[in-house]
Amino acid sequence: MRSIFLPQGSRLNKVYTVDKVVRVCGFGLTYRVRDDHDCPYYLHEFRPLGTWSQVDLTQARRRFLSEGRLIARLNHPGIARVVETFEQHQTAYVVTESVTGRNLESLLLDKGTMPVWDALDLIRRIGDTLEAVHSQGLLHGNVQPANAEGAILGLRQFLADRSTWGRHKIAGIELNRAAWLCLFNPGCRQF
Repeated sequence: MRSIFLPQGSRLNKVYTVDKVVRVCGFGLTYRVRDDHDCPYYLHEFRPLGTWSQVDLTQARRRFLSEGRLIARLNHPGIARVVETFEQHQTAYVVTESVTGRNLESLLLDKGTMPVWDALDLIRRIGDTLEAVHSQGLLHGNVQPANAEGAILGLRQFLADRSTWGRHKIAGIELNRAAWLCLFNPGCRQF
């Protein structure tokens, strides 16, 4: 049994070389990788947390691959393109285009709140992307500022243009990280 992380330099599917781990989350790990032409990608490895029965783990791995294949069929500027899915090392992998830039959570933590009109435009764009996902019978399942990366949501220029955000109010309304979390988590009790 290997350690939880694939070592730097590991080769996967005879094409991808692991650069580094970029995220650890509930479903597994995300690595930055490069192909044989030195093009960057993200490699999402199915390695869920917790204790699973072999039957449940097998079913979840199949679902992970199936969802990757479904997402690959989506063509929307707000959705990272899935390059391929495959199995290796007794687990599953989904390779997506590389997304550069900051996620919404880090931007909000750094800049504070955003003007309400920008927030409403951003919510509209995220809603448009989620509508495309839902139209295919899929659910995101983890909508939060940390998962809203500029390029994934087609918002790279939108977020770049807002680099001067500070603590703004329009008609007494502020939208900060806590408000974002409440918008996407109905059980939120922060206000």
